[in-house]
Amino acid sequence: MAKPNEIFRLTPPAEESEPPEAPVVRLLPTGHRPQRDLRHHAPAPVVPTPPAAEPAEPDFPELPPERLDVEHQPARAKRSQEPGIEQILDLPEDAPQIEDSWGGQAARRTPVPWGWFLLLGLLLAGGAFWSTWQVSESEQKVETTREVALAEVTKDEEATRQAEQLLVRVETAIRSYFGAKTIDEMVPWVRHPQRVRPLMEAWYRNHPLTPDPFRRLAEFLPQNFGETGSFWTARVQLASGRFHAVYLEELPDGSVKIDWATSVGYQPMAWDDYAARRPAGDFDFRVTAQPDNLFSHEFADSERWLCFRLTAPNSEEFLYGYVERDRPLAQLLERHFRQNGGRPAQLILRLNTPSGLNSPRGVRIEDLLSIRWIYVVDPDGGA
Repeated sequence: MAKPNEIFRLTPPAEESEPPEAPVVRLLPTGHRPQRDLRHHAPAPVVPTPPAAEPAEPDFPELPPERLDVEHQPARAKRSQEPGIEQILDLPEDAPQIEDSWGGQAARRTPVPWGWFLLLGLLLAGGAFWSTWQVSESEQKVETTREVALAEVTKDEEATRQAEQLLVRVETAIRSYFGAKTIDEMVPWVRHPQRVRPLMEAWYRNHPLTPDPFRRLAEFLPQNFGETGSFWTARVQLASGRFHAVYLEELPDGSVKIDWATSVGYQPMAWDDYAARRPAGDFDFRVTAQPDNLFSHEFADSERWLCFRLTAPNSEEFLYGYVERDRPLAQLLERHFRQNGGRPAQLILRLNTPSGLNSPRGVRIEDLLSIRWIYVVDPDGGA
């Protein structure tokens, strides 16, 4: 009988001449039965695989056991106050336990945020006050707006009433002025009557006074002369059908006066005659002036003289007026034209023709009486 774990070998017959083949050993998992190869060999014996050896433990020297010393701590009481057994037995069932107060000290260490509640209350109170104030302010604004509107309406009504009364006075003055048949009837409706009456008498000796009744007021515009007084220009249609422009002034007493000189285009003499003859003496003319550069004869020195071209209404004749540059009058005229942008200006100038003058169209400018064709203030100081 074979012993366990003994390997059997099958020896082939001796008569075979072929050398024996090397045995084939198949390593199979434990417990698996190998299949036999029936073609050449008999089944090979199963060689059991010895169990793997466990790794050897390291050989450490044995040490004597040591005890871990822990610092002894006294036992702590599980409760803040340990009652005796007799106390527990004597307590009623509904009595509060000692542990009921646990955590009270910790709760007291975190104070209640009363400041936030106070702030929230203040915010709510402020919002309520603001809303109430806004409502009150809106009501007050509405009331103020109503008062302002009423004041404006009243002001407009008052302004309308005053404008209507002014128009009545204007139409009365115009109607009386153009309907006058004599100088005496006309003088009460003209400006500066003391100064103007002699001029009227001289004028109407050569220009007959013919009434032309007022028909309607075609235009009525305010004028800002930058001085005291209230002035307007009016365009009037008369009974003859012609239109006539006049200046009017409202005096402090409310009366309305008409500027007679600009109404008739008063000149001390006809401009055409003056330009042709240039008589000696001083003459105050309403002219349109603009800077020019004609320097000849007595006025050939451009560094000494300023030159202006002069024309008059309803005339094609022109003259050249000269003023010495070193005079304050020259500086006044230069400033006026500079402010006027160099455009032609309507002026009242006092002109003089020196004796023996050879310049064919030259005259001297002696004075500037007004920067417009109307005297805003009476030059003679009268009313």
